[in-house]
Amino acid sequence: MKKTAIVIGAGSAGLIAAKELTEKGFEVKILDKNSEIGGIWSSLPWKSYTLSSSKWVTEYGCYPMPEAYPDFVTNEHMLQYLDAFVDEFQLWSLIDFNVKVKSIDKDDDGRLRITTDQGVYDNIDHVVVSAGLHGEPFVPDFPGLDQFSGMVMHSSKYDDPAVFKGKKVLCVGLGESGVGLMSELAPVTEKLVISSEGVAIAPRVIKNSQNPFDQMQFWQIGRHMIGYQELLTSGLSWFYRKIPRALKKINVTMRLKFYSDYGVRFEDFENWFPKELVPHHFHVKFWAKPSHSERSGNLTRTEAPPDDPFYLIKTERIVPKGRIESFDRNGVLFQDGSYEAFDTIILNTGYKPGSSSVAFPDGWQYRHLDLFKGCLHPSIPNLAFVGMVRPTIGSIPAMAEMHSRVIAAYFSGDVPLPSEQERRKIIERDNAMHQKECPHMHERFPHIYFFDEWMDQMSDIIGARPRLRDHLGGLRALRAYFFGAPMPLRYRMRGPGKIEGAAETYCKRVEKVWGNGFGKWASTTVLIHLATPYLLSVATFFVALKGFGLPLSAAALCGVLFYLAYRFIDLFRYIFEVGVARTLSILSGIFFIKELKQDAPDYERPKIFQVVKQAE
Repeated sequence: MKKTAIVIGAGSAGLIAAKELTEKGFEVKILDKNSEIGGIWSSLPWKSYTLSSSKWVTEYGCYPMPEAYPDFVTNEHMLQYLDAFVDEFQLWSLIDFNVKVKSIDKDDDGRLRITTDQGVYDNIDHVVVSAGLHGEPFVPDFPGLDQFSGMVMHSSKYDDPAVFKGKKVLCVGLGESGVGLMSELAPVTEKLVISSEGVAIAPRVIKNSQNPFDQMQFWQIGRHMIGYQELLTSGLSWFYRKIPRALKKINVTMRLKFYSDYGVRFEDFENWFPKELVPHHFHVKFWAKPSHSERSGNLTRTEAPPDDPFYLIKTERIVPKGRIESFDRNGVLFQDGSYEAFDTIILNTGYKPGSSSVAFPDGWQYRHLDLFKGCLHPSIPNLAFVGMVRPTIGSIPAMAEMHSRVIAAYFSGDVPLPSEQERRKIIERDNAMHQKECPHMHERFPHIYFFDEWMDQMSDIIGARPRLRDHLGGLRALRAYFFGAPMPLRYRMRGPGKIEGAAETYCKRVEKVWGNGFGKWASTTVLIHLATPYLLSVATFFVALKGFGLPLSAAALCGVLFYLAYRFIDLFRYIFEVGVARTLSILSGIFFIKELKQDAPDYERPKIFQVVKQAE
């Protein structure tokens, strides 16, 4: 007799969870409180919203997005894609719509019972909660907000910028939807103020190229580099290192040009951008506006207004502000002591998880830090959560697919589940690691991870993590392993759930991104920075040995000391990174000038640039 599984939620997480469980032989039922699939994608009135993650990073690895889709899809594309996915895997008959889950209880025999507004589902072997990170809109308890006499709305209700024409508007928060709001409101409002405690910048597409940032952001080879962090952020993370402020100012001023043609003052960067390492923050993902065109940098929708924060600050279309101190009837007092009057407040302050409205067994309340591998209840191993994690840069659907594969493997017994005692030890260990890597995010955003590391760790559980030995067949395969992004297809090349032809298609995709002019220059830059400390250490050894005539042991010590200084002393490394590695990197660009010009995007007549034929 088949074991039963109920999935709560028919959004992008619930649908992939149902598909994976069905393929493992479970009898699956999907419950959703809405009358259609899609979750947040169907509930948003803002239909022109463009996703911040690129197509190949957002799709399910088991079901690639159509080639005809633009690289950055709108939520209308996403709904079409999910419809086609449900058709392909015959999931429609599994869905019960308009069913709101009230509680989940545990029977004496360990089975689960779900109580809904439509009745009770009994004797369930497994339950997957996929109610999503975007449940009910979250509104922080701002002092005095209830006294404000103007309009206050959450960004989840935003639709048409025309409503705000000629108004003085404050946008609170600058997450993924915040940058889109900023883009559409800036041309129509009388004044637009953005309140953000600190944002990290990340263009959707590398400036003057057609290469998505999220497909060049992660490199396996980078884990072997000393200056990985500095190179990954194009030099901006020197702002957070122990070097003199004057050098920080010079470095930031120069490096901001990589992100936009419209630099902001160093003082603006210092005051408004994050005070911690960049990857630990949410990222403002924007389209860098080209200086030579009046068009937006948006290659998906060129008619869209610019959302480049540098351009908008520089041209005074937006006013950046920090933390809010309090509201009154007419406006806002900011932490810097300034006061502004407003007509409208838009709260881009996120959501409560959908699971927060569900009562769980024994009075347990959903808490991500309690979960085993971020997806299993600590003491009820047949109760799982999918779609409840997100990356700094990456995509929630990709992580939901990976979690679905993990829980399907655990539920089916394909992967043995540790004892409860061992699970709790692993939970403590994983939480300690997350706190070490992301100290200031651990309590507030414990569900946010570094995309590449997380995908590798989860895929390791089910035996789908790429192995170096499988990529030794040539330079093309090695490049795919060391430079390829952690797109879902990467984890369909081996192990359970392997897809025929996935490895070849993945290699073609990596070649598309890293094989053009900018990709070649970027990979050359990476290799130069990777080799620089080792080559300089060897050079120091030979200079000490031959130039100064030191004994072999003393010369070797000089080489080792140089390497240690390069690794651990920021100012020392900065001098050689800028003076040697960056100089060589810039000079190497001479070899790719022709290709760089050929590959430059045409903003007047953009084209879909991520088209790779799937391997047969």
